[in-house]
Amino acid sequence: MTKDKLLKRANGLDEVFNCVTHFESLQDRGGYDYAKQFTSELYKKGLQQRLIEIWMADAPSVHVLDGVGYNYSASYLGREFAKSFRVRNRDSAIVLRIYVKNRNEPPREVLLHILGSLIWSLVALVSREFSASEGLHTKEFKMFISRGTECFDSGLRILQSLPLLELDSKKMICIVDGIDLAEDRDTLSQLQQLLAVLCDVMSKNRAHLLYTLSRRSQIIH
Repeated sequence: MTKDKLLKRANGLDEVFNCVTHFESLQDRGGYDYAKQFTSELYKKGLQQRLIEIWMADAPSVHVLDGVGYNYSASYLGREFAKSFRVRNRDSAIVLRIYVKNRNEPPREVLLHILGSLIWSLVALVSREFSASEGLHTKEFKMFISRGTECFDSGLRILQSLPLLELDSKKMICIVDGIDLAEDRDTLSQLQQLLAVLCDVMSKNRAHLLYTLSRRSQIIH
């Protein structure tokens, strides 16, 4: 199977789920340049150093940043970190940032938004040719886009079936901002499934995974 075919199958995800596209997730507007320093308030609190330590770790890892109790949002920190690292590690880093475009949507909508954004962004990083699997068949994408009762399960199978990413010897960190916005009593089980699959995808690609929380979460401690 080719990357172009997979991109065609994913076509429409961005409109149906208001996804963060692969361009948006890989390059935020208003990025840093070498003259701009990391936000001083975050630097003084040691948060920049903590993020650097996460990045420098050799083994794949999962981390959580909780903005509760601070005068900033955790999502703000994730955004600033992504912008800063894209400039300072341009030749050695891939910084993928998934965020919630509409934070007022119901948790189930946010959950599908995050899942669709992950698929649409990771597809952009697969190799040009790879062995296809059943989870990447056209019918799975059609079922996901249909938003029917089995929509989430199809999206999860697609995410789980993605081939190894082509990172060109670069290290990758995937930042998922505001994962707690997808959490309530009705979505808790599905959110747990998503996090388990995402952790597996990142581990297979030796990538770091960073969640940011805007409130206390039952699923991530």
